[in-house]
Amino acid sequence: MKRACSFALILSLVSVGDAVASPWVKAPGTGYAKVSGSTFSTNQVVDASGQSTQTPWQYTNHSVTTYFDVGVAPRVGLNLTLPFHIADNSYESLVYQRSGLGDLGLGLSFAISEGRCPLTAAVGGSIPLYDGVIPSDAEIAGATGGSNPAERYLPALGDGSYELTPGLAIGCSFYPVPGWATAKISYQARSNGFGDGIRGSFGTGAFVIPERFAIMVGVDTVQRFDATAERPTKSYLSAHVGALVRVGWGFSVEGNISHIPGGVFVAKGTTYGLGISYDGQLFPDPY
Repeated sequence: MKRACSFALILSLVSVGDAVASPWVKAPGTGYAKVSGSTFSTNQVVDASGQSTQTPWQYTNHSVTTYFDVGVAPRVGLNLTLPFHIADNSYESLVYQRSGLGDLGLGLSFAISEGRCPLTAAVGGSIPLYDGVIPSDAEIAGATGGSNPAERYLPALGDGSYELTPGLAIGCSFYPVPGWATAKISYQARSNGFGDGIRGSFGTGAFVIPERFAIMVGVDTVQRFDATAERPTKSYLSAHVGALVRVGWGFSVEGNISHIPGGVFVAKGTTYGLGISYDGQLFPDPY
């Protein structure tokens, strides 16, 4: 029963997708905005000791995420991520559900160089918009702690850590081939007893139908430094594939699939996402 408590916690902390600002900083007044939905369901977990197992409890997360990346000054961009989660742990006829806002993501990007292969410095962070921090003895206490099942198995909307992530991003256009590649690395400084780490991502994509249909692939990773931090800290690798269809007037329909095959203190499984985005002028250029 104690192990089931631990698994309920790990499942409730699954990452359902992190938006990363483009290395190409937007011109003032222009931007990219996206509203997307995603779904994830699994009973496959890796606990804090790195042991993979299957739990009889099924974790499900449905999320709606709003993302903005906008140029606010010459060579300066602002990005924001705001997710809303509906999560539940279920076993036979028992369902423990929780819904609400997740972690607010904020970031600033500063273009060091621009053009075909830009280099950008970025500083970001996340602020939990929910109550509670997972306990230091999470493998025993469960999702939110407490002595009764309604408390132990109530899904968390995040682990409760405040984060600061300074880093660098680089991109390169393959013009005249309609393709591109991006890479980003950042230091992940975490509060409330969680271990610091490194976040990284690499992606590439191309328009297979010029200016109309694009496909993208990539990998994302979070690697912790300290396995003995006060609170259990997740570490994982995720692979993703996506597609974009431009429908006109700056709007596009985007779909993506991401998979976490393993890690530490993380749920294994696949996330499916679908959204609509706009890329273009948001307000007049004040400069």
